[in-house]
Amino acid sequence: MQTRLGFVIPDEQPNPNALAGVLVGAGGKDVDYRLTAQVHHRPATDGGILALVDNTGRIVVRDNGEASGAGNGWSIGGPLRQNEAPVIEPTSRPVGPPTGRAHAEISLFVRVSFSEGAGRLRAFSRARDATLDEIVVENPK
Repeated sequence: MQTRLGFVIPDEQPNPNALAGVLVGAGGKDVDYRLTAQVHHRPATDGGILALVDNTGRIVVRDNGEASGAGNGWSIGGPLRQNEAPVIEPTSRPVGPPTGRAHAEISLFVRVSFSEGAGRLRAFSRARDATLDEIVVENPK
């Protein structure tokens, strides 16, 4: 899967805490499909994995499926507390992480694969023709 990201207001300075990306793996056999369609940024059981990129191209993967005890529901209810969606450390980082300037447009590529009960998430970010960051996470939850 690929998504192209950029600034909403081109000349405005980006928020240094801003992230954008994709959610994969939300829902489950015991979760009503209508609830799965409403999954958002608040972690809850079967909430999936967030593959995110900041405006420098640095990729972070977060566990959106860990119930935090703060209501344990998929809702839009305000900002997350520190570590509420824990970071999943990459198994490897062949390229990156980037340092330096923000990019006006970044493409995020995410591939998830499963084989014999094992999972793998690979993500990389690019600006123009340069790879900014690349990570691999083996067996994410």
